[in-house]
Amino acid sequence: MLEIRNLKVAYKRDGKRYLILRGVDLSVGENETVGILGESGCGKSTLALSILRLLKRNVEFVSGSILYKGEDILRLSEEELRKIRGGEIGIIFQHPFSSLNPCMKIGKQIEEVVRLHSSVYTVSELLKTVGLKDVEKIKNSYPHELSGGMIQRCMLAIALAGDPEILIADEPTTALDKMLEKEIIDLLKELVMKKNLSLIFISHNLGLIKYLTKKVYVMYAGVVVEEGKTDEVLSSPLHPYTEVLIESYPKKGRIKYFEGDVVDIENLPGGCKFHPRCPYVFEDCKWKEPKLFLKNNRFVRCLRQEK
Repeated sequence: MLEIRNLKVAYKRDGKRYLILRGVDLSVGENETVGILGESGCGKSTLALSILRLLKRNVEFVSGSILYKGEDILRLSEEELRKIRGGEIGIIFQHPFSSLNPCMKIGKQIEEVVRLHSSVYTVSELLKTVGLKDVEKIKNSYPHELSGGMIQRCMLAIALAGDPEILIADEPTTALDKMLEKEIIDLLKELVMKKNLSLIFISHNLGLIKYLTKKVYVMYAGVVVEEGKTDEVLSSPLHPYTEVLIESYPKKGRIKYFEGDVVDIENLPGGCKFHPRCPYVFEDCKWKEPKLFLKNNRFVRCLRQEK
């Protein structure tokens, strides 16, 4: 349904151009659940926003294609794109409060999407679908009058309003506590199964990726460093970055800290971009950038695995 080929995206600052995405390939099949895993600053959200051409003004597409059912989204007119954006492809943003109009009641905001995409659902039906009660009160409330959990459910209702075939969820539980997070994730999983949706779930949380997805792409410094079936990647990682992500995930109160910071896009190191933090680095890693290649039924970008 969706295929991204060699996508490169850059932003401009002080007359210079810096690549955020440096050649990303990704595919999503019908009814497939796909995870995108990585730390903040690896390019996950930029990839999500690129799919619907929602990038900021100083960010531009350099090359590549984003094919939805064979049509390149990057070549569509604004009118053609409007039918897909929020219609055939829905999105839940990372920060729900900043994604809603604070001066407009919730019901009106959902109604706009329903009307734009000639939805088969009413506003009340959508609010009930995402598990909200007292829908009349919620419809007549402003965003600041609702809790974080309610707001995220309203965002999910908006994403479902156009009856999409693909749903993108970009860190949808970031601002929620653990109890609310579980409620939203369980609801998301139920709706994906019930409506036969394809899901792109973006997170740095391994537990949520494992719970929701069947295939995962691990990203670092604007490229995919490992891709494969979620259970295989998380149980026997091939890339050192995937390995240290798994080791640093809290287990039974134990936390192993992952040293170093995500590389600065404006000052990328030579060779493999992960080599300054890699526990297995050798001399070739510092000057030779690895290519993505197939190994053990999955793709990995690592010179050590090549050897």
